[in-house]
Amino acid sequence: MHRKKNEEGDLVPWMQIKQMKFHKNLPYQFLYKTDFKDDDFKKVDLRRGSMRNRDSLTFSEQVKPLNLEQLPIANQKYDDLMQLLPYISEHNKTYFRNLKRSSTLDAEDYPALEEELP
Repeated sequence: MHRKKNEEGDLVPWMQIKQMKFHKNLPYQFLYKTDFKDDDFKKVDLRRGSMRNRDSLTFSEQVKPLNLEQLPIANQKYDDLMQLLPYISEHNKTYFRNLKRSSTLDAEDYPALEEELP
């Protein structure tokens, strides 16, 4: 079994972790602490390989979006969202009102809609 160790060389106590932090500039790594009273976090590197070679590795690949434009939603789903609009904060209402919608979306194309359609 492959046990993860923190940067200090101690085994990571997974069941005792109380708080975790993730940073964009630390890919494959996270910070944790096992006590809320503790001020300092311990770092864990999830990459495989020896610790000696990790300093030379850099994260140069950026995550690319799957779609460059917003995908439409079914008209029925849009209508349901409009009914929930009174419960949405004013700051977010414009986002929901401006969602793209399409009458051509079909339950066959989007299986998750099958249970929602009458």
